[in-house]
Amino acid sequence: MGSSESRPRSQSHQIGFGENINSIDKVNTRKIRLDQSFDFDRNYKQNSIPRKSQNSQNYYNQNNDDSIHYQTPPAQNDDGFEHLQSLNKAQCIICKETYPIYESSENDQSRTRVFIIGGYIDENGGKDIKAVNWNLEYIKEPCFIQPKSGMLSNRFNHCMIFDEKRGRIYVFGGLSDTQSIKMMFYQDDSDEDDDFKRPNSFLQSGEYYDLKNDNWVNIKNMHSHREQATCTIFKEDYVYLFGGIDRFSRDPYSLFNTIDKYNISNDDWYQLKIRNVSLQLTIIRACSLQISSKEIIIFGGKQGNENRRDSIYEYNVETNELILSQNKLPSEIEFHHPTHLINGVHYMFGWNNRGLLLLSYSMIKQSFNLVNQMNI
Repeated sequence: MGSSESRPRSQSHQIGFGENINSIDKVNTRKIRLDQSFDFDRNYKQNSIPRKSQNSQNYYNQNNDDSIHYQTPPAQNDDGFEHLQSLNKAQCIICKETYPIYESSENDQSRTRVFIIGGYIDENGGKDIKAVNWNLEYIKEPCFIQPKSGMLSNRFNHCMIFDEKRGRIYVFGGLSDTQSIKMMFYQDDSDEDDDFKRPNSFLQSGEYYDLKNDNWVNIKNMHSHREQATCTIFKEDYVYLFGGIDRFSRDPYSLFNTIDKYNISNDDWYQLKIRNVSLQLTIIRACSLQISSKEIIIFGGKQGNENRRDSIYEYNVETNELILSQNKLPSEIEFHHPTHLINGVHYMFGWNNRGLLLLSYSMIKQSFNLVNQMNI
């Protein structure tokens, strides 16, 4: 791979991200190019062995190029230093730091931390696949990935959100083991094979990560097993989950048309049914965010195995009504990561038929904008 001077770099300085976007661009699990940094669905193979830092859990960029190298975090595997894996279906999230990490540091409201959580590893050409509980923090200077405390459950295809008020990352649902992973790639429609419907494969559980204390805490189980759903925090005290696949239905590809609401303070769940039942919110890989004191929008995604969508739904939390907006996204997009709020603007990475793109939503203008398209 050439040096950063020999090929185009990220367009971050043109879109006002400052240093934050550089953290996103460089975050990944294998040695990759910046313009592929969010393609977690592909398998990237290690080209060279990373050198360890003085802290044996950190791995530096040894080639001084635009890539990150690391081996399996030792918390996940006793012999992890001897094996190399590629991480897939991980979730990346940016968290604003509202408290000092170290006693000598000042409370810097603009400082952010970047985490990559969950996913599955794929070795030996797909013969060895397993979900992981990894929690990896990207440290920009001097450019390394540091393993943090792992989740209490292995999971991928989960959804997650950052709770800035409490300094927590919440994760919900997903899939948890090898059988559920194989189901995604080796479909078996026979009625005789029920192994894929084991409760420990399709997660009803949730948990949160305390950034300050570096530990995970289980929360009350959801009403249903959801994977590939979207979630958003509402008024700092509630989380709403939309869409996703219900693998426990008679049809293993049945999509949810109910909404799960989580009360953070009470650690309790409520299942809501949309009042206008004629409108089906049956989507996966969508994105969602609060846009007013009573409204949430759900946008993009896919309806099962169908094409990506440019639809925008408006959900009223007071009336429990759902409306299909006349407005559309700039493109048909599916999402694999939560939104990132920076200076009053939500940013999100997604995929369309051309490749990876960066989308923004202005809370002031109440509109979407296609910031950057990275054709692959």
